Amino acid sequence: VTVSDKEKGREGSDTFVLVVLDKDAEWAPCDLDHTVCATEDWKFPFQENDVIKTLPGAPAAVTAVSKKIQLVYITGRDDVFMSKTRAWLDANGFPKGPTFFMDWNLRGTDVEKFKGDTIESLAKRLPNVKVGFGDLPTDARAYLRCKLTPYILRSKPPGEYPEGITPANTWEEILDLLRWTLALPTSGCGQATPSV
Repeated sequence: VTVSDKEKGREGSDTFVLVVLDKDAEWAPCDLDHTVCATEDWKFPFQENDVIKTLPGAPAAVTAVSKKIQLVYITGRDDVFMSKTRAWLDANGFPKGPTFFMDWNLRGTDVEKFKGDTIESLAKRLPNVKVGFGDLPTDARAYLRCKLTPYILRSKPPGEYPEGITPANTWEEILDLLRWTLALPTSGCGQATPSV
């Protein structure tokens, strides 16, 4: 769906992804910065998309997970970065999915509250949510608040995270941890393959 801003006196347009899910469909929140995108959230606005790397293995792993669970990207990035973020996700082969951005002017910058509130709001209509993917203690706390199992790619010292997370160092480790839950096939030394 493409929406134009010309009627509001602004130039340009944006593309929005419309996803229709059965109310029983399983979904999971997925953070962006340091979860799929190898950049700091504050650096993202100042970098060209073609120099921003993915976390190793993230596109294939996220695609594998998305074949079993609808991923919903929830980011602390301001909504002014919607087009740039969508273009980066598309250019790097990530699966399409709804993406929720903060509006720093309306909501401030409390990312943990924003993510928790967004998940709770979605879960009222789509209650089949069990896991979440992120990297920060704020992601872990937001997911735990919503009674999800947080799969956390730790970017901070272990002592900063709350109890109850499932830590990982790579997306390959996350796939390995999820292989029984999602019935992902394995190859080699028991590692899940990204192709499902």
